[in-house]
Amino acid sequence: SNHTEYFNGSIAALRVTERVLSEKDFLNVTDVERYDSAFERGIVYHWALDGADGDSVLTARAAPFDVGAYQGKGSGISGGHAPYYSTSAINQKRVRIWNGERFLPRQNTACAEFFGKREPTDGEWTGSLLEETALPAEEHPRSFTYEMFVKVRNAHEDNELLMGKGLSDNNLVWKVFTRSQGGFSVWFYPVDADGVAGSVINKSPIAENAFAPNVWHHLALTYDHEASPRKLVIYLDYKPVYTYEFPEGKALLENTSYRFRHGRYCNTHGFNGWMDEIRLYRGVLQPEQFLRFKSEDGTLILVR
Repeated sequence: SNHTEYFNGSIAALRVTERVLSEKDFLNVTDVERYDSAFERGIVYHWALDGADGDSVLTARAAPFDVGAYQGKGSGISGGHAPYYSTSAINQKRVRIWNGERFLPRQNTACAEFFGKREPTDGEWTGSLLEETALPAEEHPRSFTYEMFVKVRNAHEDNELLMGKGLSDNNLVWKVFTRSQGGFSVWFYPVDADGVAGSVINKSPIAENAFAPNVWHHLALTYDHEASPRKLVIYLDYKPVYTYEFPEGKALLENTSYRFRHGRYCNTHGFNGWMDEIRLYRGVLQPEQFLRFKSEDGTLILVR
């Protein structure tokens, strides 16, 4: 009110901060893009996975648009538990987030904890699932970068889903999953120009002892549909560890009704460990453009 005059209307999302914000950090309640660079406009979704410690991850908020189609949906499969938010698994010395072009204004405060066979009565298919809700067909990029941070528990089992795209256990396009001795594998369908699927490519294992237990690693998969030859590359800790060049006329199977998912499904067991900062990007990024964690103090130098 102003003396005896009162505002007539609606007010939403009132916020007061202890610092001066730039325009790109302002609240956004429309579908207008909040990112002002061509690089950031390539982000389909970015799940920060920040929440209160111990709460179930039922909805993972998404940047740049926190609307239903871009959010992550958490649930429990075969009697399992939905992923939980965890703050104890965060490295408190590395909380700044480099998003490939600039530091994000927020810090990394939490991640998602996944459970497979959490209870003695759980079966081998029990697990936590996190998947996108239902992306519009036009938001499924033909060339893409899918990346995240992952930390496995001391004794992870064989065949736990890290990331993949599918509809159910036996309907999938590609998946990256754990193998014994700390290694992991990639599995995907190549198709010809008529969409006829060829033999499944199953590279197993990509590397033994790839994942040090209880240590954060960066994992990324890129697929370049515009290149000649078309190429799929797996990166671990910013280094390429597997490259597949498609024969002439072949491509990665695409199905826009399938969903990007983590933790379970795609004919895998439940993952035991933590995931953080999951991002789908429209286009092929190079390692210097991937997400990175940095300490609060110090300088990041990228040589291009």
